[in-house]
Amino acid sequence: MDQTLAFSLVAMYLFHFISYVIICLSVEYLNAKLPSQVGYAYLASVFIKIGVFVLVFKSTIVGAEDLTLVERLYIIIPMFLFLVLEAIYCGRLMNAQQHTK
Repeated sequence: MDQTLAFSLVAMYLFHFISYVIICLSVEYLNAKLPSQVGYAYLASVFIKIGVFVLVFKSTIVGAEDLTLVERLYIIIPMFLFLVLEAIYCGRLMNAQQHTK
């Protein structure tokens, strides 16, 4: 069962990995400067990431042809995977910061 995707799966994972690194580094930096604002910064960065994702992969998401269920899953799974990883990282960072007070 060889199925050709309408988009590059590697590009999706690469986008999410790079945005994961950028979000984690910016949250680390902000935690050192303004620790009380880390949660708001994380929330804003998630919305920005989703917006940039839609802009970058606009032709894939809003293509002329309908995406199959498998293709939709291949788009959603990396997004949620990295979203969970970001949330775990930022949550642990904020918990560690609270315990040091």
